[in-house]
Amino acid sequence: PAPALPPGGGARREPTAPQAPFTPPGTAQPPPEEPGPGPRSAGPGPDGQDPPAGEDLVPAPVTELAAIRRDDHLLVVWVWPAGSRTALVRWRLEDGGTHGRPGSGEATCSRRAYDHDGGFELDAGYGAVSLTVEALVPGQAGATFAGPARLRVAARPPVVSYEPSLRRTLRGRVARLAFRADASCHLPALIVVHGTSRYRPSNPGEGRLVHEIPPQRVDPGAPTVVEFPFTPSRGDNWLVCFPARPARPVTEGGPAGATGDTSESDAIVLRPSARHRL
Repeated sequence: PAPALPPGGGARREPTAPQAPFTPPGTAQPPPEEPGPGPRSAGPGPDGQDPPAGEDLVPAPVTELAAIRRDDHLLVVWVWPAGSRTALVRWRLEDGGTHGRPGSGEATCSRRAYDHDGGFELDAGYGAVSLTVEALVPGQAGATFAGPARLRVAARPPVVSYEPSLRRTLRGRVARLAFRADASCHLPALIVVHGTSRYRPSNPGEGRLVHEIPPQRVDPGAPTVVEFPFTPSRGDNWLVCFPARPARPVTEGGPAGATGDTSESDAIVLRPSARHRL
């Protein structure tokens, strides 16, 4: 006898995945659920073993939080708490974000990447930045902590470079100083010192005062030129600019920030564009 056919005329139904319920067009969709601030799964511990049952990853502050400025990047460093393999870094750019950079953000930094790069590198631009860093360590859910470590990094001061030169005129020789800035800034009062030794003067006492430059604004683009009569001596000649008030600008080799009675917005880095003699 012929085998009995299954119901439905011999067609066999294959099991299918459950389908989402039909939603009429135009109906508002509920937003997806976001992960709450609860603890995270710990995963393997630092020794490669699974953490004890019942433990989760809970936030803990790092210590010795600091940042090293490298032009428009920051290298953020800290001391990890014991047992931590991941840290959460959050930042906010006080200038609101420029050149395509978002004004704020956050990122996860693994201990392996941190050790490989020597820290956490952040493309922050030249403005001031506020940072928070918290590590994730194995612990019991619901544990409290003191909050993330916080740090504010001051804006990099504008760099003002100057190039001295000599030119001849019908009235004699003239010294020319061309100042160039990478950002609009206020150039404080300067003094120009003439040195005649084999080495470039490192302070005003190693030369003779030949000119004073009043405060003025310097903008990027075309240089700001200052000229004054000058008669060079035989042998070596140096023209070096120094701040009239030593606490005002930040000279080359000094800290990249405001010093003394200078506000952060008035600080500059002053340096010569060439180190050769006239």
